[in-house]
Amino acid sequence: MRTIDKSQEGYHHLDKPHANPPANAGQAETRWRAFGHKRELSGLLKDEQFGLCAC
Repeated sequence: MRTIDKSQEGYHHLDKPHANPPANAGQAETRWRAFGHKRELSGLLKDEQFGLCAC
């Protein structure tokens, strides 16, 4: 079984939103649209996902 290499870099952008989660779907959608680090977060998540592949 492979170990998952979790990067801690970049997730600090989610610390503030996680401290005060949205109360409903509308707030979640608004916050996601306003989140300014989507590209960086997407790259981090793709790297983690690639690490799960049995390449």
